[in-house]
Amino acid sequence: MTAQMTPLGDLRHKVVRDLCWVLGSAHLLGAQAGAPLLDDGWCQTIVARSAAWLRDLDAEPEPLLAFVRAQRGRARLGHYVAALLEYWLHASPELRASRLITGARLEAEGGADLGQLKYLFTTDAEAGIGGAPRVVTHWELHVKFFLYMPPEPVCAALGAPRAAQLVTPDSAARAEDALLDRFVGPFVGETLLDRTRILSHRLTMGRARALHHWLGDQLGARVDVRSAGVLRGTLFYPLGDAELAPAHAAAAGIVGARHARGWYCDDLALALDSFAGCKWALPRGEGSGKLHWLAPSRARAAERGGPLQIAGVESLGIGAVDVLDRAEMAPIAAAALARDGGTPVLLLALRRARPMGTEGTVGAAAEDTAEATDAVMADEWIECSRGFVPVSYTHLTLPTKRI
Repeated sequence: MTAQMTPLGDLRHKVVRDLCWVLGSAHLLGAQAGAPLLDDGWCQTIVARSAAWLRDLDAEPEPLLAFVRAQRGRARLGHYVAALLEYWLHASPELRASRLITGARLEAEGGADLGQLKYLFTTDAEAGIGGAPRVVTHWELHVKFFLYMPPEPVCAALGAPRAAQLVTPDSAARAEDALLDRFVGPFVGETLLDRTRILSHRLTMGRARALHHWLGDQLGARVDVRSAGVLRGTLFYPLGDAELAPAHAAAAGIVGARHARGWYCDDLALALDSFAGCKWALPRGEGSGKLHWLAPSRARAAERGGPLQIAGVESLGIGAVDVLDRAEMAPIAAAALARDGGTPVLLLALRRARPMGTEGTVGAAAEDTAEATDAVMADEWIECSRGFVPVSYTHLTLPTKRI
């Protein structure tokens, strides 16, 4: 399984690639999941129209880096991603907001806290001409990573009975919900169903009377609030067990048809042996390691024949990550697992890049090109897959306390 296809083209800088990814990558959810989402096609059109702007940032990223540095909590994945989407609204020629409000906390008329809204913005193109209501766009953003837990009958047929019931009667009333409930967070107590319900609830706040009154006072006009969700990330499936993946889920519109796919397994050696010709990276570091979990990574040697690295961004505290062959990675990953008491780690698999200008979309497996016409590209590698180890689907369980 490969990382998703994202229109990153020839962008090189890590933060610019993440900027492109946060708007241009595919949603985790499909149309039948029950949450109103920003249209993927619209997002990719905006990214395509922004190509020149993105290339300029790639050549000179300091305006973007300065913006991210100024944000509170930027070392945490959620805050970092939120800053990137805000930058689209702050600086993109295609999306630049005439008025942008972030993190507004909504209170009911009686003073009760209704929650926080992530982005509220207006554009000059939607100015409410001729007495029409002023259009206010409301976005909610989440980036999540979930592991698919196969249903009990499938596991039993493969000789691996589950340790716990998958879906409790009160956790999912619809068949779609039951499937979403099988995607479990690797570290936190929630499922994709929980996250979908949270997203849906926050989007309903766009209809709150208190919000419309407050925005009307702020803008001096009647308002028409239009809400949409953005849910990016990766869904992970058991490595090598194709029959365990819910093939119908994307076709039925429950998960996104082009969502990013990864894998998981409980055997480090099996994982490393499953991707012939690949090199490996293990993003580590308190906080900053997860900041390498977004756009598919690129690695290159500082000089021809030198060691490969996924570049970091020193001014943001994002460390560089060494890229190693299978023999080098095995003991390093084993030591990391032993040191952390077996807590799963995310491994990135990278393949040699194609010649300059032929990459197309990043995220699909890059094929080896020994006869690359660009000599520099012989030392450049692109992420083709990612996965968690050690994780066994026979031991995944639902959260005991639901969100």
